[in-house]
Amino acid sequence: AYSLSFAAPIKDSCQSWALLSAEVEGGKIRVEMSRPLTNEDPSDRNFIDDAAWPLEPTKVIAAWGDTATMSYHGTSKRVQSTVRFFGAAAPVDPIASLNANVASSDYTSFLIKPSTSSNTGSSFAIPVQETTYMEFEFPVQGAMGASDDTVAVHMVAAEAVVTPGNEAYVHHFVLDGCSSADCSGTCNKLWAWAPGAPSYALPSTVGFKLMGSGFKCLKIQTHYDNAALKGSLTDDSGIRIYATKVGVALRSQDAGMVVFGDENVVDGLTLPSGKSSTEFQSGTCTSLFADSAVTVFNEGLHMHNKGQVMVATVERGGQVVRSSRVEYYDFDAAGVYTNPSVGAGYTLQKGDVYKVKCFFDTQQSGGVIFGLGSADEMCMSFVSYYPAQAGLTPGACSPQKSKADNAVTGAQFVGGTFASIASLSGF
Repeated sequence: AYSLSFAAPIKDSCQSWALLSAEVEGGKIRVEMSRPLTNEDPSDRNFIDDAAWPLEPTKVIAAWGDTATMSYHGTSKRVQSTVRFFGAAAPVDPIASLNANVASSDYTSFLIKPSTSSNTGSSFAIPVQETTYMEFEFPVQGAMGASDDTVAVHMVAAEAVVTPGNEAYVHHFVLDGCSSADCSGTCNKLWAWAPGAPSYALPSTVGFKLMGSGFKCLKIQTHYDNAALKGSLTDDSGIRIYATKVGVALRSQDAGMVVFGDENVVDGLTLPSGKSSTEFQSGTCTSLFADSAVTVFNEGLHMHNKGQVMVATVERGGQVVRSSRVEYYDFDAAGVYTNPSVGAGYTLQKGDVYKVKCFFDTQQSGGVIFGLGSADEMCMSFVSYYPAQAGLTPGACSPQKSKADNAVTGAQFVGGTFASIASLSGF
Protein backbone atom coordinates (compact mmCIF):
# COMPACT_ATOMS: atom_id res chain seq x y z
CA ALA A 1 0.00 0.00 0.00
CA TYR A 2 1.04 3.62 -0.38
CA SER A 3 -0.27 7.02 0.65
CA LEU A 4 -0.10 10.50 -0.87
CA SER A 5 -1.68 12.35 2.05
CA PHE A 6 -2.79 12.01 5.68
CA ALA A 7 -5.50 9.51 4.76
CA ALA A 8 -6.15 5.78 4.46
CA PRO A 9 -3.43 3.99 2.44
CA ILE A 10 -4.22 2.94 -1.11
CA LYS A 11 -3.77 -0.74 -1.96
CA ASP A 12 -0.88 -1.20 -4.36
CA SER A 13 -1.67 -3.23 -7.48
CA CYS A 14 1.99 -4.20 -7.86
CA GLN A 15 3.38 -6.09 -4.86
CA SER A 16 7.17 -6.01 -4.60
CA TRP A 17 7.53 -6.41 -0.84
CA ALA A 18 8.04 -9.89 0.68
CA LEU A 19 7.38 -10.70 4.34
CA LEU A 20 10.30 -12.71 5.72
CA SER A 21 9.33 -12.97 9.38
CA ALA A 22 7.15 -11.43 12.07
CA GLU A 23 7.00 -11.87 15.84
CA VAL A 24 5.51 -10.23 18.92
CA GLU A 25 7.70 -9.93 21.99
CA GLY A 26 7.30 -7.80 25.11
CA GLY A 27 4.34 -5.93 23.67
CA LYS A 28 6.29 -5.03 20.52
CA ILE A 29 6.02 -6.38 17.01
CA ARG A 30 9.14 -7.03 14.94
CA VAL A 31 8.75 -7.41 11.19
CA GLU A 32 11.42 -8.31 8.63
CA MET A 33 10.68 -7.54 4.99
CA SER A 34 12.56 -7.29 1.71
CA ARG A 35 12.15 -5.39 -1.55
CA PRO A 36 14.31 -4.71 -4.62
CA LEU A 37 16.31 -1.47 -4.33
CA THR A 38 14.80 -0.25 -7.60
CA ASN A 39 11.69 -1.26 -9.51
CA GLU A 40 9.25 0.06 -12.08
CA ASP A 41 6.34 0.55 -9.69
CA PRO A 42 5.49 4.28 -9.75
CA SER A 43 4.00 3.99 -6.25
CA ASP A 44 7.29 2.84 -4.70
CA ARG A 45 10.35 4.92 -3.89
CA ASN A 46 13.68 3.66 -5.17
CA PHE A 47 16.47 3.33 -2.62
CA ILE A 48 19.23 5.87 -3.35
CA ASP A 49 22.83 5.43 -2.25
CA ASP A 50 23.06 7.55 0.92
CA ALA A 51 26.64 6.65 1.87
CA ALA A 52 28.39 9.82 0.72
CA TRP A 53 28.46 13.31 2.22
CA PRO A 54 26.45 15.57 2.18
CA LEU A 55 23.57 13.12 2.02
CA GLU A 56 21.76 12.46 5.26
CA PRO A 57 20.40 9.02 6.13
CA THR A 58 17.27 8.04 4.22
CA LYS A 59 14.07 9.28 5.84
CA VAL A 60 11.69 6.47 6.79
CA ILE A 61 8.02 6.77 7.74
CA ALA A 62 6.24 3.82 9.38
CA ALA A 63 2.60 3.37 10.39
CA TRP A 64 0.60 0.47 11.78
CA GLY A 65 -2.91 -0.60 12.75
CA ASP A 66 -4.47 -3.23 14.98
CA THR A 67 -7.47 -4.28 12.88
CA ALA A 68 -7.87 -6.43 9.79
CA THR A 69 -9.24 -3.46 7.85
CA MET A 70 -6.73 -1.04 6.37
CA SER A 71 -7.51 2.50 7.53
CA TYR A 72 -5.86 5.79 8.39
CA HIS A 73 -3.48 5.22 11.29
CA GLY A 74 -4.09 8.58 12.98
CA THR A 75 -1.48 10.54 14.90
CA SER A 76 -0.64 7.93 17.55
CA LYS A 77 0.36 4.97 15.36
CA ARG A 78 3.11 6.37 13.22
CA VAL A 79 6.79 7.18 13.52
CA GLN A 80 9.43 9.08 11.54
CA SER A 81 13.07 8.11 11.63
CA THR A 82 16.19 7.82 9.47
CA VAL A 83 18.21 4.81 8.35
CA ARG A 84 21.50 4.85 6.47
CA PHE A 85 21.02 1.92 4.08
CA PHE A 86 24.36 2.14 2.27
CA GLY A 87 27.95 2.18 3.52
CA ALA A 88 29.55 0.37 6.42
CA ALA A 89 29.55 3.48 8.61
CA ALA A 90 28.49 7.09 8.65
CA PRO A 91 30.39 9.12 6.04
CA VAL A 92 33.17 11.44 7.12
CA ASP A 93 31.65 14.83 7.94
CA PRO A 94 33.96 17.47 6.41
CA ILE A 95 32.60 20.10 8.81
CA ALA A 96 33.61 17.95 11.78
CA SER A 97 37.04 17.42 10.21
CA LEU A 98 37.48 21.16 9.72
CA ASN A 99 36.47 21.85 13.34
CA ALA A 100 38.85 19.20 14.65
CA ASN A 101 41.82 20.54 12.71
CA VAL A 102 41.11 24.24 12.30
CA ALA A 103 43.82 25.37 14.74
CA SER A 104 46.63 23.45 13.04
CA SER A 105 45.45 23.37 9.43
CA ASP A 106 45.30 25.74 6.47
CA TYR A 107 41.72 26.67 7.35
CA THR A 108 40.01 29.06 9.74
CA SER A 109 36.42 29.68 10.76
CA PHE A 110 34.37 32.68 11.85
CA LEU A 111 30.76 33.11 12.96
CA ILE A 112 28.62 35.84 11.42
CA LYS A 113 25.43 36.70 13.30
CA PRO A 114 23.28 39.77 14.10
CA SER A 115 25.35 40.85 17.11
CA THR A 116 28.49 41.01 14.93
CA SER A 117 26.89 42.60 11.85
CA SER A 118 27.95 46.05 10.65
CA ASN A 119 24.37 47.30 10.23
CA THR A 120 22.83 46.16 13.54
CA GLY A 121 25.58 45.18 15.98
CA SER A 122 23.19 43.52 18.41
CA SER A 123 20.79 40.61 18.72
CA PHE A 124 17.64 41.08 16.65
CA ALA A 125 14.23 41.64 18.23
CA ILE A 126 11.83 39.48 16.22
CA PRO A 127 8.76 41.61 15.38
CA VAL A 128 5.29 40.56 16.50
CA GLN A 129 4.15 39.70 12.98
CA GLU A 130 3.99 36.48 11.00
CA THR A 131 6.66 37.16 8.38
CA THR A 132 9.81 39.27 8.69
CA TYR A 133 12.81 39.42 6.36
CA MET A 134 15.97 40.97 7.79
CA GLU A 135 19.39 41.38 6.17
CA PHE A 136 22.60 41.40 8.22
CA GLU A 137 25.88 42.63 6.67
CA PHE A 138 29.47 41.55 7.39
CA PRO A 139 32.56 43.03 5.70
CA VAL A 140 34.80 40.01 5.19
CA GLN A 141 38.00 41.74 6.29
CA GLY A 142 36.57 42.53 9.71
CA ALA A 143 34.79 39.19 10.10
CA MET A 144 38.06 37.33 9.41
CA GLY A 145 40.25 39.73 11.35
CA ALA A 146 42.42 40.30 8.26
CA SER A 147 44.83 43.25 8.06
CA ASP A 148 43.41 44.23 4.66
CA ASP A 149 41.11 42.82 1.98
CA THR A 150 43.56 42.65 -0.92
CA VAL A 151 44.58 38.98 -0.44
CA ALA A 152 41.92 36.48 -1.50
CA VAL A 153 40.79 33.41 0.43
CA HIS A 154 38.34 30.66 -0.45
CA MET A 155 35.15 29.92 1.51
CA VAL A 156 35.05 26.11 1.63
CA ALA A 157 32.13 25.29 3.93
CA ALA A 158 29.28 26.77 5.96
CA GLU A 159 26.91 25.63 8.69
CA ALA A 160 23.82 27.15 10.28
CA VAL A 161 24.01 28.12 13.96
CA VAL A 162 20.50 28.72 15.32
CA THR A 163 19.99 30.32 18.73
CA PRO A 164 18.76 27.53 21.08
CA GLY A 165 14.99 27.83 21.57
CA ASN A 166 14.48 29.80 18.35
CA GLU A 167 14.29 26.83 15.98
CA ALA A 168 10.58 27.42 15.36
CA TYR A 169 11.12 31.06 14.34
CA VAL A 170 14.07 30.82 11.93
CA HIS A 171 12.44 29.86 8.63
CA HIS A 172 15.53 30.06 6.43
CA PHE A 173 18.87 31.75 5.67
CA VAL A 174 20.15 32.92 2.30
CA LEU A 175 23.87 33.79 2.23
CA ASP A 176 25.01 36.36 -0.35
CA GLY A 177 28.46 37.57 -1.34
CA CYS A 178 28.72 41.22 -2.45
CA SER A 179 31.37 42.96 -4.52
CA SER A 180 31.77 46.02 -2.24
CA ALA A 181 32.91 46.05 1.39
CA ASP A 182 29.71 47.84 2.45
CA CYS A 183 27.54 45.11 0.86
CA SER A 184 26.46 47.40 -1.98
CA GLY A 185 27.04 46.62 -5.64
CA THR A 186 26.37 43.22 -7.18
CA CYS A 187 25.47 40.45 -4.73
CA ASN A 188 25.38 36.77 -5.64
CA LYS A 189 23.88 33.89 -3.71
CA LEU A 190 26.35 31.49 -2.10
CA TRP A 191 24.14 29.17 -0.02
CA ALA A 192 20.53 28.62 1.05
CA TRP A 193 19.58 26.84 4.27
CA ALA A 194 16.30 25.84 5.88
CA PRO A 195 15.54 23.48 8.80
CA GLY A 196 16.51 19.91 7.98
CA ALA A 197 19.10 20.89 5.36
CA PRO A 198 22.66 19.61 5.94
CA SER A 199 25.71 21.79 6.34
CA TYR A 200 27.39 22.95 3.14
CA ALA A 201 30.82 21.64 2.17
CA LEU A 202 32.30 22.35 -1.25
CA PRO A 203 34.38 19.80 -3.20
CA SER A 204 38.05 19.70 -2.21
CA THR A 205 39.20 21.71 -5.24
CA VAL A 206 36.43 24.34 -5.15
CA GLY A 207 35.70 27.49 -3.12
CA PHE A 208 33.87 30.81 -3.22
CA LYS A 209 36.46 33.58 -3.52
CA LEU A 210 36.35 36.15 -0.69
CA MET A 211 38.42 39.37 -0.61
CA GLY A 212 41.03 40.10 -3.28
CA SER A 213 39.08 40.00 -6.56
CA GLY A 214 36.27 38.11 -4.82
CA PHE A 215 33.38 39.06 -2.56
CA LYS A 216 34.27 41.79 -0.04
CA CYS A 217 31.10 41.55 2.06
CA LEU A 218 28.82 38.72 3.21
CA LYS A 219 25.12 39.23 3.77
CA ILE A 220 22.64 36.95 5.55
CA GLN A 221 18.97 37.28 4.65
CA THR A 222 17.03 35.74 7.54
CA HIS A 223 13.35 34.90 7.21
CA TYR A 224 11.64 34.93 10.60
CA ASP A 225 8.32 33.12 11.03
CA ASN A 226 6.34 34.24 14.08
CA ALA A 227 2.92 32.78 13.24
CA ALA A 228 1.88 32.74 16.92
CA LEU A 229 2.65 36.49 17.19
CA LYS A 230 4.77 35.93 20.26
CA GLY A 231 6.41 38.96 21.82
CA SER A 232 9.77 39.53 23.56
CA LEU A 233 11.72 37.29 21.19
CA THR A 234 15.36 38.05 20.40
CA ASP A 235 17.61 36.15 18.02
CA ASP A 236 21.32 35.88 17.31
CA SER A 237 21.24 33.02 14.79
CA GLY A 238 23.83 33.04 12.05
CA ILE A 239 26.25 31.07 9.89
CA ARG A 240 29.71 29.73 10.65
CA ILE A 241 31.98 30.22 7.65
CA TYR A 242 35.04 28.03 6.98
CA ALA A 243 37.74 29.48 4.74
CA THR A 244 41.36 29.07 3.77
CA LYS A 245 43.70 31.17 5.88
CA VAL A 246 45.13 34.40 4.45
CA GLY A 247 48.30 33.61 2.54
CA VAL A 248 47.43 29.93 1.99
CA ALA A 249 47.21 28.78 -1.65
CA LEU A 250 43.71 29.03 -3.09
CA ARG A 251 41.85 26.03 -4.44
CA SER A 252 41.94 25.51 -8.20
CA GLN A 253 38.30 26.36 -8.98
CA ASP A 254 36.04 29.31 -8.08
CA ALA A 255 32.45 28.33 -7.27
CA GLY A 256 29.25 30.00 -8.38
CA MET A 257 25.55 29.65 -7.65
CA VAL A 258 22.53 30.17 -9.89
CA VAL A 259 18.85 29.92 -8.93
CA PHE A 260 16.46 28.30 -11.37
CA GLY A 261 12.68 28.49 -10.97
CA ASP A 262 10.94 31.49 -9.45
CA GLU A 263 13.88 33.30 -7.81
CA ASN A 264 12.32 36.73 -8.34
CA VAL A 265 8.82 35.66 -7.17
CA VAL A 266 6.67 36.72 -10.14
CA ASP A 267 3.69 38.93 -9.24
CA GLY A 268 0.16 37.61 -9.50
CA LEU A 269 0.66 33.83 -9.42
CA THR A 270 -2.13 32.18 -7.41
CA LEU A 271 -2.63 28.48 -6.75
CA PRO A 272 -6.17 27.15 -7.12
CA SER A 273 -7.84 25.09 -4.41
CA GLY A 274 -6.94 21.44 -4.92
CA LYS A 275 -3.95 19.75 -6.49
CA SER A 276 -2.02 21.72 -9.07
CA SER A 277 1.36 22.14 -10.69
CA THR A 278 3.45 24.89 -12.23
CA GLU A 279 6.63 24.91 -14.26
CA PHE A 280 9.38 27.50 -14.76
CA GLN A 281 12.11 27.31 -17.38
CA SER A 282 15.45 29.07 -17.66
CA GLY A 283 15.14 30.09 -21.29
CA THR A 284 18.46 31.10 -22.83
CA CYS A 285 20.28 32.21 -19.67
CA THR A 286 22.96 29.50 -19.92
CA SER A 287 24.11 31.16 -23.15
CA LEU A 288 25.65 33.74 -20.79
CA PHE A 289 28.28 31.15 -19.78
CA ALA A 290 31.79 32.22 -20.76
CA ASP A 291 32.83 28.56 -20.73
CA SER A 292 31.28 25.81 -22.83
CA ALA A 293 30.11 23.92 -19.75
CA VAL A 294 30.10 23.94 -15.92
CA THR A 295 29.99 21.14 -13.35
CA VAL A 296 27.06 21.15 -10.92
CA PHE A 297 28.04 19.80 -7.49
CA ASN A 298 25.00 20.66 -5.38
CA GLU A 299 21.29 21.10 -6.10
CA GLY A 300 18.93 22.36 -3.36
CA LEU A 301 15.21 22.11 -4.12
CA HIS A 302 12.89 24.49 -2.25
CA MET A 303 9.14 24.94 -1.80
CA HIS A 304 7.00 25.77 1.23
CA ASN A 305 4.42 23.75 3.16
CA LYS A 306 1.95 23.14 0.32
CA GLY A 307 4.65 21.61 -1.88
CA GLN A 308 4.33 17.86 -2.49
CA VAL A 309 6.64 16.83 -5.35
CA MET A 310 9.37 18.67 -7.27
CA VAL A 311 10.99 17.79 -10.60
CA ALA A 312 14.09 19.36 -12.20
CA THR A 313 15.09 18.59 -15.80
CA VAL A 314 17.87 19.66 -18.16
CA GLU A 315 17.12 19.84 -21.88
CA ARG A 316 19.75 19.99 -24.61
CA GLY A 317 18.71 20.53 -28.21
CA GLY A 318 15.09 19.88 -27.28
CA GLN A 319 15.88 16.52 -25.63
CA VAL A 320 15.81 15.78 -21.88
CA VAL A 321 19.34 14.75 -20.88
CA ARG A 322 18.83 14.75 -17.13
CA SER A 323 15.83 14.48 -14.82
CA SER A 324 15.70 14.43 -11.02
CA ARG A 325 12.92 14.71 -8.51
CA VAL A 326 12.03 14.73 -4.85
CA GLU A 327 9.18 12.24 -4.55
CA TYR A 328 7.98 13.26 -1.11
CA TYR A 329 8.66 16.86 -0.17
CA ASP A 330 8.25 17.88 3.46
CA PHE A 331 9.38 21.40 4.38
CA ASP A 332 9.62 20.56 8.08
CA ALA A 333 11.94 17.62 7.32
CA ALA A 334 14.14 19.40 4.77
CA GLY A 335 13.17 22.89 3.67
CA VAL A 336 16.06 22.89 1.17
CA TYR A 337 16.22 19.32 -0.12
CA THR A 338 19.76 18.29 -1.09
CA ASN A 339 19.23 16.29 -4.26
CA PRO A 340 21.09 12.95 -3.91
CA SER A 341 21.05 12.26 -7.65
CA VAL A 342 23.71 14.95 -8.18
CA GLY A 343 26.28 12.50 -6.80
CA ALA A 344 29.81 13.49 -7.84
CA GLY A 345 28.41 16.16 -10.15
CA TYR A 346 26.89 16.57 -13.60
CA THR A 347 27.57 18.78 -16.62
CA LEU A 348 25.44 21.78 -17.55
CA GLN A 349 26.36 23.00 -21.02
CA LYS A 350 26.11 26.43 -22.57
CA GLY A 351 22.66 26.69 -24.16
CA ASP A 352 21.01 24.03 -21.96
CA VAL A 353 17.49 24.75 -20.69
CA TYR A 354 16.80 24.01 -17.01
CA LYS A 355 13.16 23.42 -16.02
CA VAL A 356 11.68 23.30 -12.54
CA LYS A 357 8.21 21.82 -12.01
CA CYS A 358 6.45 21.94 -8.64
CA PHE A 359 3.32 20.13 -7.50
CA PHE A 360 1.12 21.53 -4.72
CA ASP A 361 -1.82 20.40 -2.61
CA THR A 362 -4.02 23.29 -1.44
CA GLN A 363 -7.22 21.31 -0.82
CA GLN A 364 -7.49 22.76 2.67
CA SER A 365 -6.54 26.32 1.74
CA GLY A 366 -7.42 27.95 -1.57
CA GLY A 367 -6.04 31.25 -2.78
CA VAL A 368 -2.41 30.48 -1.90
CA ILE A 369 -0.09 32.89 -3.74
CA PHE A 370 3.56 32.79 -4.73
CA GLY A 371 5.31 35.18 -2.37
CA LEU A 372 7.78 35.76 0.45
CA GLY A 373 5.44 34.93 3.34
CA SER A 374 5.62 31.71 5.34
CA ALA A 375 2.11 30.79 4.18
CA ASP A 376 2.91 31.65 0.54
CA GLU A 377 4.55 29.28 -1.93
CA MET A 378 7.82 29.11 -3.84
CA CYS A 379 9.40 26.89 -6.52
CA MET A 380 13.20 27.21 -6.70
CA SER A 381 16.31 25.16 -7.35
CA PHE A 382 19.59 26.49 -5.86
CA VAL A 383 22.36 25.13 -8.08
CA SER A 384 26.04 25.30 -7.03
CA TYR A 385 28.62 24.85 -9.78
CA TYR A 386 32.16 25.51 -10.97
CA PRO A 387 33.92 27.33 -12.54
CA ALA A 388 32.10 30.56 -11.66
CA GLN A 389 30.62 32.43 -14.65
CA ALA A 390 30.93 36.20 -14.29
CA GLY A 391 28.38 36.87 -17.03
CA LEU A 392 25.61 35.00 -15.23
CA THR A 393 23.95 37.87 -13.34
CA PRO A 394 21.64 37.35 -10.32
CA GLY A 395 18.08 36.53 -11.37
CA ALA A 396 19.04 35.93 -15.02
CA CYS A 397 17.71 32.35 -15.04
CA SER A 398 14.31 33.08 -13.49
CA PRO A 399 11.29 35.03 -14.73
CA GLN A 400 11.44 38.71 -13.84
CA LYS A 401 9.12 39.94 -11.11
CA SER A 402 7.11 41.87 -13.70
CA LYS A 403 5.66 39.58 -16.36
CA ALA A 404 6.27 42.30 -18.97
CA ASP A 405 10.04 42.04 -18.46
CA ASN A 406 10.34 38.29 -19.03
CA ALA A 407 11.27 38.56 -22.71
CA VAL A 408 14.74 39.81 -21.73
CA THR A 409 16.21 36.39 -20.90
CA GLY A 410 13.52 34.05 -22.15
CA ALA A 411 12.98 32.69 -18.64
CA GLN A 412 9.30 32.17 -18.24
CA PHE A 413 6.33 30.80 -16.39
CA VAL A 414 5.36 27.98 -18.75
CA GLY A 415 1.76 28.00 -19.91
CA GLY A 416 0.69 31.07 -17.96
CA THR A 417 -1.92 29.18 -15.94
CA PHE A 418 -1.82 26.33 -13.45
CA ALA A 419 -2.85 22.93 -14.79
CA SER A 420 -4.98 20.91 -12.39
CA ILE A 421 -3.92 17.30 -11.93
CA ALA A 422 -6.10 14.47 -10.69
CA SER A 423 -3.44 12.75 -8.61
CA LEU A 424 0.23 13.04 -7.67
CA SER A 425 0.68 9.30 -8.15
CA GLY A 426 3.61 8.53 -10.43
CA PHE A 427 5.38 11.87 -10.07
